[in-house]
Amino acid sequence: MSTPHQIERILRGHWRNLVAEVAAWMPDEWQPAVRWCAVATDLPVVQHLARGGASLAWMPDDGVYRELCEREAAGFGAAPAEGPFAPLSAAWPEPVRIGSVWRAEWRRRLPVSAGDDATLLDELARVLHLHFNAFHDPAVRDGWPLRRALEARLTLLFRRAMLDPAVAFIFLALTALDLERLRGELVRRAAFPGMAVLA
Repeated sequence: MSTPHQIERILRGHWRNLVAEVAAWMPDEWQPAVRWCAVATDLPVVQHLARGGASLAWMPDDGVYRELCEREAAGFGAAPAEGPFAPLSAAWPEPVRIGSVWRAEWRRRLPVSAGDDATLLDELARVLHLHFNAFHDPAVRDGWPLRRALEARLTLLFRRAMLDPAVAFIFLALTALDLERLRGELVRRAAFPGMAVLA
């Protein structure tokens, strides 16, 4: 059986491959913004390192993190000036800003034409912003109801966006929720193999 870290590495690989596939379906001017979604799965690791956290034993096994870990081991723990995480370097002095820096870069990569009628993109950004704010509320004890509410809102947006480029981002957000559920179950089974399967 795979370890939790192996499972997570495989799922990150599936996510990156899916994002690349969706980007390939899109017109050229939309591809940079779609491809940037692949980095969303890496934000917790990047934030950990930006906070001065040490490289963890499993990180070098992921080819995407290997260079960051090598830089840190060599004493170059500063923000990366090149590579896939370079656009996040503005968050290094304030790692709590990693999400907002990622979003700003995503907006920067959207085509100019997206500003003509960005209603659905704006609505998607609003829905995700509300979800993340609610999720970080210290009073929240169980995140699954919040995830189900997010899924319902994203499903409604998906139906409205069928002929709009925003559908690619909504699809990726829905898929990320599915992968999160799968990750939770696979990691739980790997970490606690004797536990009964949840209904």
